[in-house]
Amino acid sequence: MAGTAGVALATLVGLTGCASAAPAGTQPTLDPDEEVSITFTFWGNDVRAELYNEAIAVFEEQNPNIDVDIIFLAPTEYWEKRQIEAAGGGLPDVVTMDLAYLRQYSQNGSLLDLEPYLGSIIQTGPIDAQVLKAGVVDDVTTAVPLSTNSWGMFLNTTLLDELGVEPFTDGTWDDYYDWIAEVSAAGEAAGIDVWGGVDPNTRFTNF
Repeated sequence: MAGTAGVALATLVGLTGCASAAPAGTQPTLDPDEEVSITFTFWGNDVRAELYNEAIAVFEEQNPNIDVDIIFLAPTEYWEKRQIEAAGGGLPDVVTMDLAYLRQYSQNGSLLDLEPYLGSIIQTGPIDAQVLKAGVVDDVTTAVPLSTNSWGMFLNTTLLDELGVEPFTDGTWDDYYDWIAEVSAAGEAAGIDVWGGVDPNTRFTNF
């Protein structure tokens, strides 16, 4: 059984940012018909790759003067490659960035300030303002969210029935911790070695 409970917080899983630099505070001037080639990199599995390939095919059809060179890797190889590129100042033009690494790449100057592009070249209308803030590091927008997701809580209802404890459905963090303690105590009273749950702060975004 899965529930959203207190640990299901919306968190950013994917961000994109440009890898080159531009004069601060300037509005970009672009030739919409210029023939250009850009590199776009992402990680994931074959399902994600197929979805990106389909989206990029539509983009190239709508923008025939732009050729997108796709770089796709498994997660472990992906971050090793990006670290090497960043060290040499040679990241791809568009990088799929995990929230866990965003501050590192932003503070070392690897990502472009996207503020001049927001709302014009980069359409941000459909993105909630609170979600958009996830791409801001030290008051500079260096990334734009691709999506959000929620974490689920999985409950062993068979064990909870055995212990006589009601499933946790909603409440505050304190309520959740109290529930964990209740499950642990019920397990101890029943002679069952069981933990009520895990510390959600082991996930850095919760902390």
